[in-house]
Amino acid sequence: MVVVLGWLIGHIASDRYSWSQWLLWIPTPAVLLATLLGLAGASRPAKKPRLRRRRLGIWAAIGAAIGVYFTTIEHRFWFRAAVTDVPGLRLVHWNMSHEKRGRYDAHVEKILELGGDLTILSHSIGTRRSERLQAWLGESAKPVMVRPFTVLTRLPILEARALVANDDILVAMFQIDTSDRLGQPITVYAVDFPSDLRRSRAEVARTARRLLEDTSAPPPDIVVGDFNMTRGSASLRMLFPDLEHAYKQAGHGYGASYHRAVPLFHLDHVLLADTVRASTYELIDPEIGRHLVQVLRLVATSSSQSRDTQ
Repeated sequence: MVVVLGWLIGHIASDRYSWSQWLLWIPTPAVLLATLLGLAGASRPAKKPRLRRRRLGIWAAIGAAIGVYFTTIEHRFWFRAAVTDVPGLRLVHWNMSHEKRGRYDAHVEKILELGGDLTILSHSIGTRRSERLQAWLGESAKPVMVRPFTVLTRLPILEARALVANDDILVAMFQIDTSDRLGQPITVYAVDFPSDLRRSRAEVARTARRLLEDTSAPPPDIVVGDFNMTRGSASLRMLFPDLEHAYKQAGHGYGASYHRAVPLFHLDHVLLADTVRASTYELIDPEIGRHLVQVLRLVATSSSQSRDTQ
């Protein structure tokens, strides 16, 4: 019951406070296990049969409620996005977690296999120097890096620069000409926020928000990266309140990106303005590294088309 109550308080308080972020990080599968243990304990003999039935009923109701939340809200096993044939842009994001020397070829193979129109890598060091990647891009395109991000695309990159480089809060901006895919250029923010468990996620969000407001950059159409904040958290909403998560638009099934071996937390995100929309969103196991890869298909919206004609 302590585990269940802690999990519930964490979801109510979210990570607005340093103490509550620890409760928010209690994985729902652990809480489901706790309810099974509670149900097993409630089945013990009692002097009054009515007391035993009441205990069993309470724990069964708790388990059912958490199970419904887990399968329909947190991970949306029953959701299916509408299929569309509208041409779009295939976006790939992968936090490579400082790929190890000697494994560069394996990373390159996976990047080529994913085949993104726009691929954004976090913490890529040796892979971006690959001759195979350069051959895949062609002579007219080259990897573009703004620490710690590398962008791979054949589309024209109009601008690339750092917006925030404050200790371990890193934000870069890339303006890309996607006129032939989305009908207009797009502005992408790539972010990488601290993983230190001692850092308050709310404080990180407030600091990043303040620093971004001091820049002269245009507002983003897409924000992508390793936020080290859980999906749906207060800190994530604080950062970009007007943007919507791509998983909410088109994701379904189990949605957790870290740790790759046993994913329990959705820490890698793609947030979208109303100028673009996700028609698909997947988390793919690259079979190497610590993070799953985000792969989605973006299409233009009526908002982007109306803005383009103004």
